[in-house]
Amino acid sequence: MAAFPGPTLAVTFSATDLWLLAAIGVLLVFSLLLSVAETALVRVPRPRAEDLAAEGKRGADALVQLLARPEHVTMVVFLLVACQLVEATLVGIVGNRVLGVPGLILAVAVNVVIVFVVAETAPKTWAVLNPERAALAAARPVRRLAQLLPLRLATRGLIGLANVVLPGRGLQQGPFVSSEEELLAVAEVGVEEGVIEEDERALIESIIEFGDTLVREVMVPRPDMVTVRAGFRVADVIEVVLLNGYSRLPVCSGTLDDVVGLAYAKDLMAAERDGNGDAPVASHMRPARFVPETKRVPDMLREMQREKIHMAIVVDEYGGTAGLVTLEDIIEELVGEIADEFDVDAPPVEQLAGGGIRVHGRTSLDEVNDLLHTRFPEGDWDTIGGLLYDRIGHVPAEGESVTLDGWRLTAQRIQGRRIGRVTITPEPPKPGLAASPPASGDAASPPAAPGRTPLGGDAGQVAGIEAIPFGILVFVVGALLVANLWAVVDAKSAVDAAAREATRSYVEAQVDGATTASAAADSAVDAGLAALEARGRDPSQATVELTALDGVGGQSGFTRCARATFTASYQVPALTVPWIGGFGDGFTVTSRHSELVDPFRSGVPGSAEACA
Repeated sequence: MAAFPGPTLAVTFSATDLWLLAAIGVLLVFSLLLSVAETALVRVPRPRAEDLAAEGKRGADALVQLLARPEHVTMVVFLLVACQLVEATLVGIVGNRVLGVPGLILAVAVNVVIVFVVAETAPKTWAVLNPERAALAAARPVRRLAQLLPLRLATRGLIGLANVVLPGRGLQQGPFVSSEEELLAVAEVGVEEGVIEEDERALIESIIEFGDTLVREVMVPRPDMVTVRAGFRVADVIEVVLLNGYSRLPVCSGTLDDVVGLAYAKDLMAAERDGNGDAPVASHMRPARFVPETKRVPDMLREMQREKIHMAIVVDEYGGTAGLVTLEDIIEELVGEIADEFDVDAPPVEQLAGGGIRVHGRTSLDEVNDLLHTRFPEGDWDTIGGLLYDRIGHVPAEGESVTLDGWRLTAQRIQGRRIGRVTITPEPPKPGLAASPPASGDAASPPAAPGRTPLGGDAGQVAGIEAIPFGILVFVVGALLVANLWAVVDAKSAVDAAAREATRSYVEAQVDGATTASAAADSAVDAGLAALEARGRDPSQATVELTALDGVGGQSGFTRCARATFTASYQVPALTVPWIGGFGDGFTVTSRHSELVDPFRSGVPGSAEACA
């Protein structure tokens, strides 16, 4: 039996291991440089790169060429991922060769921390702080890599494979194409840094959203249209024009679905001056332009500019009149509301105490979401009044309300079946619960300016940075627990084999004049230790001994049918953090195995009849 010395962990490196370690170091350096290149190429916009080229900055021409082809950024990401995966594989191989399975687990755990700090966080943080310097330094090497045909083909092939796997059309040039969200984020940063004004940022956002807007979202709805009959006298129509302050009015032959033309105020005044005030307005109207409600606003604007018209009648899919759209309505989508001396309506948005607002029922849902930083659901409705109608499910009464996402929506100024105004206020907390702001917005502060989307991430980023050391500690401790558990499980398998081999060697031993039962037991112990060593275990950390020998039929000692029991134990060294410890001197793994001595083996003392 061998005594237990203190736990030791012998680590030796072969020439192959040293070469693998050198390759790991080189791959880490490449990962660091590629991380810098990836972040820099994403952070520097193409117009800025062209400015740097105009200034004669070294590497700027190469940078412009790279930014003109977004797939080059995808190629950098491909190389970065390849380097990190190969490096992680080599780390696992070295750990397994040096320390076995526990070494593999420990090496992977340590490698995750090193790659996160050295090859990800540190270089990308530096590139964010110095984007132009990093981009100029990386431009030429990346351009040389992009000139390698095998690498270009591999990148394009992988982009195509990704587009096949994902539903939809995909992106031919990969995911690193500037999006509307990125442009808005750049504008937001520009406001924070004082480069542009808030009004300019709002205009940029309006221009971006302008392209996705439909005519039905900006039109004057059918119930709000002011129209005149085709048989009205010119003088009467002039009175309607003066009363409402409009310069153009739709002319209907019967119902609103029978719009036959447009009456212009200047044409009517000219007719009255010429003495035709009693003539029907139909004789002085102009043709009306009809457009579908699904027409995109940019196309409508270009059409109005080309044909020099200021008003069009909007029709639905059934050909009925849905509303009308004017050039002013379209321009207001870009620059906001345009009021003149005839506009006497209440303000579109009224701030209320407690963080609520009161808006017109026709206010678009997107505008309300921007005002309150909410995410009210979208559907077959475009306005806040339509959402309230959907949730109530019937024509609302004055003051009727619903609760949605922590906000109470109340119908006000009901005009027939129309919701004139909607009051949106934070829902108060239920009794017995701690007060908290609605999930979709902050009820304790007034809404921000329209379109304003606060970053609101500083506090979370600070908290995340402070939590990094604790997270690393938890990860290391968890990895050590898993590594030690795996070492114990792996050692248990080896100890089971040792006890089994020792017992089998003992019950099958030939005992005669030259070999005694004691010698057979010693030989069995050696067989057990050899089994441990064959499984990569240190025999000096193990004990194998005969712990029981139970005879049958009154026989004792090494006799026929005696039950021999061998016990094997192994001391597993604990994997700990230097200077911290945590698992003591190690773990003792024990296994027992029993078998019967062969009753028919020659030379074994005792009677075979006693086995019955």
